[in-house]
Amino acid sequence: MIRIGDKIQNRYRIVSRIAQGGMSEIYEAQDTVSKRSCAIKFLLESLLKDDRNLRRFAHEAKVASRLNHPNICRVYDFGTFESRPFIVFELISGQTLGNKLKLHSYVSYIEACEIIIQICDVLTYIHTRGIIHRDIKPDNIYYQYDGGVKLSDFGIALDLTNKTRDDMVLIGSVHYLAPEVCKGGDVTRLADIYSLGITFFELVTHTLPFMKDDPLEVAVSQVNDPMPLPTTIVTDLPKPIEKIILKATAKNPKERYQSVREMRDDLQIILANKNKFAKRKSLLQRLFGFRGE
Repeated sequence: MIRIGDKIQNRYRIVSRIAQGGMSEIYEAQDTVSKRSCAIKFLLESLLKDDRNLRRFAHEAKVASRLNHPNICRVYDFGTFESRPFIVFELISGQTLGNKLKLHSYVSYIEACEIIIQICDVLTYIHTRGIIHRDIKPDNIYYQYDGGVKLSDFGIALDLTNKTRDDMVLIGSVHYLAPEVCKGGDVTRLADIYSLGITFFELVTHTLPFMKDDPLEVAVSQVNDPMPLPTTIVTDLPKPIEKIILKATAKNPKERYQSVREMRDDLQIILANKNKFAKRKSLLQRLFGFRGE
């Protein structure tokens, strides 16, 4: 059991518990050597007996530790404490995009484009290094107070430079999963682009295209059902943004953006002409016609 005040590897003193997820719990700690605050993620004790969980955790530490990009959550260290593997990474201010959406917060369409551009930059960086993230979604994107974002969680990332067999059972969150992956096909960089398109859809509409409780039904919809038009949900969404979302989420990978650079270029056109687009209405305005002062 991790306790407040514990000193990990005679270096990281536990300050407080931040959060717990499905596979891990995260604590804030003080690095007594560098004198900086950091976060430490521990694999849950209940998962220690499953070798697949141990491999996934070790895989995340290995992949993330060799990446250095301003929009990636930086890993400082990793190891084991009382038989529990841990990863030390930078302490990020703000919240995940997932939490922001759950709180019904909103961003302008232009800010949404700026967020997706930053993720495009991250994906360009990792794709050129032979890494496919495989789990792009708002819960894995930290939204900082200054508008910057950080991509995290490389636990199921596919490392194309690693010649060992990829035996990750988990292949991502089904609501963001590309159709070809749902069908058991090969995972390529285009799968990350599809997931990013779904994330963009959710960011501007506050909903997912296929909202069903049964994961199998969602997977079937990803494969067979047409992508809903975002403008049927948010009528004031600029058409050029809708076109980007629909191209990123094309069912046929050949009809999708063939690289995140292409998607980024189209987003940059939006930003270059941002004065042409109406300002996004707030949630109160959209729901109740509230004008404010």
